[in-house]
Amino acid sequence: MTRPLGDSEVERLMADVDAAYVKILERHIDEAAAARYRFLIANGRIHPDELPGILLSSPEYLLNRSGFYHRLHASRAAWCAELPSWSTILDIGGSSPTHELGALLELGYRHHPAELHILDRPEDDQFHGRPSYDQRIVRTRDWGTVTFHHGDAGHLDQVPDLGNRRFDAVFMGQVIEHIPPTELPGMLDQIRSHLVPRGSFVFDTPNRALTKVVMGDGFLTEDHTREYEPKELAEIVRRHGFVVDRITGIHPMPLSLATGNFDPDERPDEAHDATPEECFCFAVHCHID
Repeated sequence: MTRPLGDSEVERLMADVDAAYVKILERHIDEAAAARYRFLIANGRIHPDELPGILLSSPEYLLNRSGFYHRLHASRAAWCAELPSWSTILDIGGSSPTHELGALLELGYRHHPAELHILDRPEDDQFHGRPSYDQRIVRTRDWGTVTFHHGDAGHLDQVPDLGNRRFDAVFMGQVIEHIPPTELPGMLDQIRSHLVPRGSFVFDTPNRALTKVVMGDGFLTEDHTREYEPKELAEIVRRHGFVVDRITGIHPMPLSLATGNFDPDERPDEAHDATPEECFCFAVHCHID
């Protein structure tokens, strides 16, 4: 289209745009997108016939509607199931909205620690919404206890109940990308102070090398403050006194990285030799001396 259109014709075509949203994204168009497409259509810059291709390559479809996140979760669960047994664990950001024993066990951690301590935001301010259970209760099982704490992951020193506790391991699942870079050095120093000698620090996070293929200059969610590549983040934790044991790739996507075209259906089980740099997520396994 090259000519400007009248209001009635624009609104007729906008009905086609909304229909494409419903068919592909399974929702009606939002106000911001409607305003953008109304302007483009009215000024002859786009025709609704082009919209299916645009939506099918949009981050919302590629990540949410295609089933990609479900497959990524399965890859993360497979990685989590291979983690070693620790007796005492601090899981930072490890609340679950529905699982009263926390996200680590929900994800598939196979072992039962004697003490699992979970630090997250206050119940009314958690990322996935208020949990369906009371986190003030210490949950006791025949294998140990699960205790919730509330506070800022970037300020462990301000969480009174943690005090001088030291743990065999500190775990963070998809959290470090939420920490403002200015607060990360202090948090890493505090994590180190809450570990026993030779204690482990293990975390996973999205790989910026892949997320920028999908998102361009943006991040996966508005709550992310920084997304990292594997070597970059490994160097940061080394500078703060950790010994990096290994970096593990999670959900290989070498073809998407090589071509620069994100394919949500790329089969990770066919990429046996993929490096962490070629995976959608990666995990850093480290310890203190």
